[in-house]
Amino acid sequence: MIPLRDSVRTRQTAWVNLGIIGAAVGIFLWEIGTPGSPEVVLALAVRPAEIFDLGHLVRARFLPLGTLISATFLHGGWLHLLGNMLYLWIFGDAVEAALGPGRYLAFYLLGGLVANLAHVLANPFSTVPTIGASGAVAAVLGGYLVTYPGARVLALVPVGVFLPLLRLPAWGALGFWFLLQLWGGLVGMGAQGVAWWAHIGGFLAGMALVRILAPGQEDRSGGGREVPTGYGGVDVAESGRIAGLDVGDRTIGVAVSDPLGWTAQGVTVIRRESLDKDLARLEAICGQYGVTRLVVGLPRNMNGTEGPRAEAVRAFAREVEARLGLPVTLWDERLTTMQAERALLEADLSRARRRQVIDRLAAQLILQSFLDHQAARRREREEPQP
Repeated sequence: MIPLRDSVRTRQTAWVNLGIIGAAVGIFLWEIGTPGSPEVVLALAVRPAEIFDLGHLVRARFLPLGTLISATFLHGGWLHLLGNMLYLWIFGDAVEAALGPGRYLAFYLLGGLVANLAHVLANPFSTVPTIGASGAVAAVLGGYLVTYPGARVLALVPVGVFLPLLRLPAWGALGFWFLLQLWGGLVGMGAQGVAWWAHIGGFLAGMALVRILAPGQEDRSGGGREVPTGYGGVDVAESGRIAGLDVGDRTIGVAVSDPLGWTAQGVTVIRRESLDKDLARLEAICGQYGVTRLVVGLPRNMNGTEGPRAEAVRAFAREVEARLGLPVTLWDERLTTMQAERALLEADLSRARRRQVIDRLAAQLILQSFLDHQAARRREREEPQP
């Protein structure tokens, strides 16, 4: 599979991912242009036997352990380099957006380390030097699969002598890639030049690390109520309306802002059928109103913790980001449903009528809270400083 692009659109430049790509390219140019570099490359490559042999490791003052990281930035040829960097270019920016720059750097280095360690454990007596970023890149693929399973990947897929251009779901494309690595690791153990178990170990490490290193539940906005989703700050500078969603098990309440982003108005309720149908209906609504951003209510517990409902909403928000290509902000919705219910009771509506409009009103309250917060932040910036 030769990936060309994915459907996830991030709003911030992935500087760490670009830095990793730049470092790998720069080091390779040094490799091919500097006399004596092969000896240095061999010294920085992973040799499983040197790491697995505890006696040698102690005599070498544990220096061979450093090759578990250094080998990740070395490559054996142009195809080796370009193949790894293409995958990192396509998938790395989205994972960095989900984790943040610092966590992504830690994720990448730890993923590469675990991948190379898996190669050592699978080939404990091998003296063949191993280099390449493929294990760390495999970790990025595993992290991407966990974070954006519903994303779409545009790729050239070899089928015999043909190379059709296909749009594939991320879970299918990356899942099939992993199965190929697993097959190679179990059946092609004797194949030279392919560190199958580095790919397998890196992919599994990425799936685990992306959950471990995911941003905590604390707000990033310094007292606001935004919950990070991987798109950074919430200041909205783009034109277009904003939609608010109250996501439930059976329904999704939808509200839309006015073009200036001052007021919210409930517009409809989506009766949930399946994920594909729900997203298709939501996409149609966004197109109808010219929506450029979505705000999704996050149902936290009163003590600030998150339970199964919040996890389900987070998963739905990731699907929306991937499928619709629109930025999503998760917004603390504690007490929103209670506020909607109280407003409807005060309006003296019947129970049947309340059931018809409560989800739409809850979405309206979520969105209005977000818009009010945005307006307050703008006022703070515009006020002259003493």
